[in-house]
Amino acid sequence: AQPARLDVERALLIGAADGDEPYLFNRISGVVRLTSGVVVVANQTSSELRWFTPSGTWVRSRGRQGDGPGEFRGLRRIVRLPGDSLLAEDGIAARMTLYDSSGTLIRSWSVPDAAGAVPLGRLPDGSFVALAERTIAPPPGYTRLQAALLRYREGGIRDTLTVQPGGEWYTVVCGTQSSPAVCGVGVPYGLRSLAAVAGPFVFVGNGERYELLRIDTRSGRVDTLRRTVAETPLSAERRAFFIDSIASSVPESRRAVVRQRFADAPVRQSMPYFEAIATDDRGNVWLARPQERSGTARAWDVLSSEGRFLRTVALPAALAVHAIADGFVIGVSRDEDGVEFV
Repeated sequence: AQPARLDVERALLIGAADGDEPYLFNRISGVVRLTSGVVVVANQTSSELRWFTPSGTWVRSRGRQGDGPGEFRGLRRIVRLPGDSLLAEDGIAARMTLYDSSGTLIRSWSVPDAAGAVPLGRLPDGSFVALAERTIAPPPGYTRLQAALLRYREGGIRDTLTVQPGGEWYTVVCGTQSSPAVCGVGVPYGLRSLAAVAGPFVFVGNGERYELLRIDTRSGRVDTLRRTVAETPLSAERRAFFIDSIASSVPESRRAVVRQRFADAPVRQSMPYFEAIATDDRGNVWLARPQERSGTARAWDVLSSEGRFLRTVALPAALAVHAIADGFVIGVSRDEDGVEFV
């Protein structure tokens, strides 16, 4: 059953619908909270990292579009490292940039072999882990993806920890007769490639079963963590709601086209067992359960690193979780006009 109330209180809200530029966000790609309470936000559109005080006041910004030191072409995830240093990843340039807690640029380096991979976190030995998705079947049509977990250092990829079944995707032919193209459509409530790092452990799953693979990067041991949970059927009404939500987000003139593209998309019989994954600073794993359409709270199951169920926590349904540490959940939500807030 979905939780009836939230288990958290909002401690801080950063952002605005209009006003000073530092508070106006567009495509937030990462958020972390330092141990001092300072919040750092990666704003992808402006290629900036923005520092805010524990009370939410902007103090500085770093970064801009470009290929030089401290510049980004595809600013994505940011990771808090020990000592409150900060790692920012450029997914297009395949470059990592390291800042200290005050925003001073320390150094940057390229990891060309990890281009397109999403960094997940830092391991105790100083190496990093990234998630790369690989397409099994070429587009158009339906394909299952593979989730490859890469371990790398500054010099490049060190090894591949595992390759596991990942998400699923659906594409259709689009464009014009003279200029054909392939457009991504997706699968309504489809599986996703999900992975997270906690200490020396890496967890990976896709929600097809209530199951996670846990990799101990020190010994190479691999364990499967399972839990018996009833599945959530995917009704025709719920699938229609998904398609309606996508169609309503585009101009009215294109809505019929969007609906037509979903006409032959795969039809799942059940919802994924979980739809998002996060880890906290205690080494626990958080799994977001399927969300009820009308619910204001989303249930997150909290498991120990050994896979033992600890409790269910109710977080705001619209919150995209970015980090859980020091007793705080850090995430991003949107208002009814689509304006982003931390």
